[in-house]
Order: sequence, then structure tokens, then C-alpha cells
Amino acid sequence: MDVVLGVAGLVLLSVVAVLVVVELRWRATTARLVTRLRTRDDMAGSARPFTDQLEDLPAPVQRYFRAVLDETLPAVRIAHLRQIGQFLVRPGTSRWGAFTATQVIAAQPLGFVWDARIRMAPGVTVRVRDSFVDGSGSMVGAVLGLIPVVRVEHTPEFSAGALHRCLAEAVWCPTALLPAAGVVWTPIDDTAARASLRVGEICVSLDFHFDGDGLVRRVFTPERARDVGGHPVPTPWQGHFTEYAVRQGVRIPMAGEVEWLLPGGPQPYWRGRIIEVAYEHAQPTVPVPERVMDHQSERFELHITVAPADIDRLGHVSNVVYLRWVQDAAVAHWNAAASAEARASLVWVVARHEIDYKRPALLEDDVIARTWVGKATGRAFERHTELVRAADGKLLARARTLWYPIDRHTGRPTDVSPEVRARFSVAAPHADGGR
Repeated sequence: MDVVLGVAGLVLLSVVAVLVVVELRWRATTARLVTRLRTRDDMAGSARPFTDQLEDLPAPVQRYFRAVLDETLPAVRIAHLRQIGQFLVRPGTSRWGAFTATQVIAAQPLGFVWDARIRMAPGVTVRVRDSFVDGSGSMVGAVLGLIPVVRVEHTPEFSAGALHRCLAEAVWCPTALLPAAGVVWTPIDDTAARASLRVGEICVSLDFHFDGDGLVRRVFTPERARDVGGHPVPTPWQGHFTEYAVRQGVRIPMAGEVEWLLPGGPQPYWRGRIIEVAYEHAQPTVPVPERVMDHQSERFELHITVAPADIDRLGHVSNVVYLRWVQDAAVAHWNAAASAEARASLVWVVARHEIDYKRPALLEDDVIARTWVGKATGRAFERHTELVRAADGKLLARARTLWYPIDRHTGRPTDVSPEVRARFSVAAPHADGGR
């Protein structure tokens, strides 16, 4: 019996080790795609005000940009999203699987990387990575990230379908729809306009339909490639967007649904919600009106919607999730405010958390993670964070964290440039009280 248990233990350890390696490889591949997306970003040195690009656009498109963008803020160049929702597991049935996903969208040239876990059965998930990078689409799916179930890459039809998706989901990164990003708008009527975009050799168009407030409610194309028995079949396709909210100065839909329009009727296959969003902005090349405070007192905000996975056995958000939000806010602030050179050379690790839990957060609460920098002593950088319920402004938790910079290439602690130190710390008070 002892021998049998020992063998079983070794087998279990081997399986766990294989799954860990597979997971690390999956994440590494996603990270490489995101890096390619970022390194091809053309907006780092261009932040032309959106109001300068509106004059020749159709009237509903002008209303849209004025409704969703803030002229006092520089253009969004990268959007980071976290999503939850349901995905139709088997077309033609009512079998849906819950999913969680992260998505990165680059505005110029337009591209995205979507990395999802879809629950197929208890204990069984399918990892799916969908992307449009360098003008080419790719979709890879594997049970537990190990057993392939789908792999479609680099075909013209699939790449066009991926760009269709990307153009539709640019409502989460609206600067990607501006003329400066290469989008050509043509009028349809008073409430609709057609957006056309070419990326490399791929060119697609989508019809955008706007409501009375100027917001995009529906997108449509009569011909998007749908896989039927391994062959692409042009099929009408549309997406719906609802529950608009302002996140970091940008008004975006927090919920959506997409569907194929088949002869027998609509077939929805994706329903999702945005639960976290963070933006990276281009550095302005022209002055914009002052909006934020001096960086040493600036508060950066990450907006979060409580998801079912965040809830513990007591029916409220787990304390561990609060800590994750504290870290997510710090990372989002770094990605939004640090230079491309700094992001390429540095990563940060936590040495210490101090957190006071004040109130519980509940399912579907909207939470604001508000963070700002503190003192830097040697290589230790202090950061403060508050978690606040958006509905009533009540404080949920308050945290103080010490972060240390790590050289991305050596993996060892390192010093930072004077620019990074100045941007991500405040001056320590003098012993005499600051005179």
C-alpha cells in the first residue's frame, strides 16, 4: 500500500509540475504578443487633440467623440481590461461556459491580445488566446493550456475577422477610432456611420449605430468570417454595448454581447462585462489644459467591479482580493505614467504590505482603487492606496506598501534613474520640519 501511495504521489506531483510549466509557457507567449503590440505603438510621441480631428467627420461620429473623450487629457494609447462573462461552448446549443479574461488593446496601429479561461466542466478549463498583432490574426485554444482544440493563424479571412473584432472593441479605447489612427468615416444617416480601416494588407469596415446621447449601441458587418467545418463562411455579425460609465476620464460601455445573424435567427456567443480598466496615455506634443495636480500629490484611480470570483464564503470580497486590487492599482499607475524606457528596464516587487480593512465590498459593487506615491528611502518606494465604494464614497480599506525596483534583465534589485525617482516619490521632510 505504501508503494502504491508513493507512486500515486509521484504521478500527482508530475502532473502538477507539467501543468505549472504549461501555464508559465502560456503566460510567456501572451507576454511576448503584448510586447510586440506595445513596441509597434505609433502614438508614444503623438497626442494630437481629438477636437482637431472632428471637423470633417459625420455628425453622429463628432457627437460620439465629444461624449466619450475629455479634451483636457492626452490620447489613450494602450487599454488594459479585465473581463468576466459567458461564452457559447457549443454552437447550436444552450451550453455556455463562464470565462475570465484579460485584454490589451493598442490604438495605433490597432491591435489586441485577449487571454481567457473558459470553464467547460468542474475542474476543466480551456485556455483561449485571440489576437491581432502586426496585421495578422491568431486564435489558439487548449484544454488546460495543454491539449489543443483550435489553432487558426495568419489566414487572410481570419485576420480580417480579428480586425473586425478589434475595430468593434475599440469602443473600450476610443482614440483608436480617430482619423489619426487611420480610421476613415463615411456617413450613413443621422444616427449611423461606417468606419473603415486598413492595417497592413487587411482592410475591413463596420457600421456604427449611435443613440441620442451620441454613444455607440450597435456595430454591424454583413460579412465576417465564421468557421464552419474548418472553412471561413462570410456571415452577418453584430455587437451590442450597454451600461456606459466614465473610467479614468474615458466613457466606455461596461457590458456587451456579440452574435452571428443566421438564417434561423441571431446566435449570441459572447456576453461579457468589464470589471477593471486602466489606460496608458500618449505624451502630449502640444500643451493641453491643466487637469491633474502636481505628480507628487496626484491620485491615480483604477475602477473595479466586484466579480463572483472575488467573493469569499462570508458573502463579501475576500481580504486577499483587496490586496490584489492594491497591487493592480500600483501596476496600472506605473504602466500609465512611466516612460517606455523605464517600463522596458524595470519591474517592481512588494516587500511589505500594511492594510486596514474598514468595510466589506459586495458582489457587483463598483470600487475605486485610488493610489499615490510616498517617500523613497534608498531602493524602498512607499505607496499609499485607498479602496472606496463608488456609490457612496465609503472607505473600504487603506494600505501602505513598500515596493522595490528590479532590473528586468538581471532579476536583481537595482537603482532607478533620477527621472523615475522624481516621478514616483515625494521629497522626504527635513528633520527641522521642512524649513
